Amino acid sequence: MQHFKNNDMNTLKGMIVKWIYMLGLTNKIDEKDIIALTKITQELFPKITLKQLELAIKYSMQGTLGVDIECYGNFSPLYISKILNAYLKFSREKIHEVSWRTKSIERMDEQRALEKPYHEEVADIRKIVTLYIERVTKSHDYMGDYNNTIWELLKRAGMIDPSKINLEEADEWADNRVKLESMSTEAKRYNRMSPQQKEKEMSLYKKLYGRYYVMKKVFRTMSNPLEWLNQLPNETIYPKK
Repeated sequence: MQHFKNNDMNTLKGMIVKWIYMLGLTNKIDEKDIIALTKITQELFPKITLKQLELAIKYSMQGTLGVDIECYGNFSPLYISKILNAYLKFSREKIHEVSWRTKSIERMDEQRALEKPYHEEVADIRKIVTLYIERVTKSHDYMGDYNNTIWELLKRAGMIDPSKINLEEADEWADNRVKLESMSTEAKRYNRMSPQQKEKEMSLYKKLYGRYYVMKKVFRTMSNPLEWLNQLPNETIYPKK
């Protein structure tokens, strides 16, 4: 690209004249002033290309740069600087916007590439729920529900009904378990926490244990939970987005 510092002065001068003409100031600026303005522009903005100057003039006349394009009869170095600086700012913002959009599209493409086909997603969730059912119906050990997969499935399937579940019983069971852990298996970990952190942690686990109690009771009251799972439609297992 040709920059002002390497450019034929006459070409740059011609663009300045064109700019003056577009502003309707032809009769107000003489040849001596035009030559002076050309040299000053070259000195102040040596890295701007002729193409960029052309775009700056064009965008300013279109009102795209977000600045007042009126020079009020005074086409001065200050006015030229105002327009060219506004163009450079506008150009940087556009480059940033394009870069951000490109990166966003790339991230979306990467995410889509990692996504499994719908039938594979459904099959994976059925396996997870099967393992969960087998664990909670045969063992008294706590089984975590990561990402609330089981809880949300039971809600979609209409199996969690507050009117049929003793939520107070679940809350009491969870509270007793958290208190027991805080005095035994988790005692050292809780002792390292501040009172506020300890309260927050206990509240979190109380919620998780309460949900586990409810879900375990739901599955244990089913005559055949695995058969129930197999009969659920795919849309209930994994709703399409």
